[in-house]
Amino acid sequence: MRPLAIALALAAFLPGGLGAAASTADYAAINRAVTADHIRPAYDRAARAGLALRVALRELCDRPEGPGLERARSAFHRAVDAWQGAAHLRFGPADALSAHARLNFWPDKRGRVGKHLRRLM
Repeated sequence: MRPLAIALALAAFLPGGLGAAASTADYAAINRAVTADHIRPAYDRAARAGLALRVALRELCDRPEGPGLERARSAFHRAVDAWQGAAHLRFGPADALSAHARLNFWPDKRGRVGKHLRRLM
């Protein structure tokens, strides 16, 4: 902790101080780039993989025999992998709807996650 305090004290005496670099950053451009290049693509991949999983599970329910089980397993793994690309984004509708907890404990046949989340909230 002490080395950090010393470094911050020294940086305050440098020309321009610590705020000089921060004041030149274009935060609006950074936000647009992060949204366009990371946030939206991550949620798009997760949504597409989730839809593919839904289709694969519906086909498996309609025809439980044959290669449907393997297709459903593959779709599940792709959906989990896609969700991992967006799971660290903890704001917006996904956070408001507790999507992280619900997806991490899916399938929750008895609705326990929702029940406990409602109790906690």
